[in-house]
Amino acid sequence: MTADIAEEIANRHIEAARQIKQAMTQVYVAEKTDEDLHKLLKSSTTELLLTLQLTADNKN
Repeated sequence: MTADIAEEIANRHIEAARQIKQAMTQVYVAEKTDEDLHKLLKSSTTELLLTLQLTADNKN
């Protein structure tokens, strides 16, 4: 794979991530706080924090 192709793939991934973020932001603002996206964000945040804590504990 050439550097040009790798850069193009990376740029497409960046653009896709931006579009997903924008769509999720719009849905998040539009829905009530007890609906699916809010629940998903809360649970993923909780899991991420637990994972980070476990990782930090393992490094000691």
